[in-house]
Amino acid sequence: MRARRWLFPAIAGVASVAFGLGVAELVSALFAAQASPVIVVGSLLIDFAPPWAKDAAIALFGTADKIALLVAIGLVLVVAAAAVGVVASRWPIVARLVIVAGGILGIAAAVTRAPWCVASPFLSRRMRNRAPALPPDVASSGGPAARP
Repeated sequence: MRARRWLFPAIAGVASVAFGLGVAELVSALFAAQASPVIVVGSLLIDFAPPWAKDAAIALFGTADKIALLVAIGLVLVVAAAAVGVVASRWPIVARLVIVAGGILGIAAAVTRAPWCVASPFLSRRMRNRAPALPPDVASSGGPAARP
């Protein structure tokens, strides 16, 4: 009886995250296949990882380091989903806040990591307006590296 207190909410949490991730994968497949939520979050983690951690992962897993990262993301996601499910059974508002934070993280990762995403034209236009203009001779010659 005691295991039921946390087992069913944990299973519900994992099922909910699996459904949400499935919907996110479907949407990314329809609009931008390269913007898969798991892939862009993995890319974000790689970008923020310290060099020693990247070197250790490559030394430990070799060419399978990306697969190991995806498996680790999946395992962390399952454990976190189970924990949020248990928390949701006691404190629903806290669980909702965690889910919203995870969604914001996934959206931020997709928008910043995938240049082919839906928001890309808007973001590139905003960045172009803020970027300093190149002098005419540099812009027409292809940049400083193209000069003799």
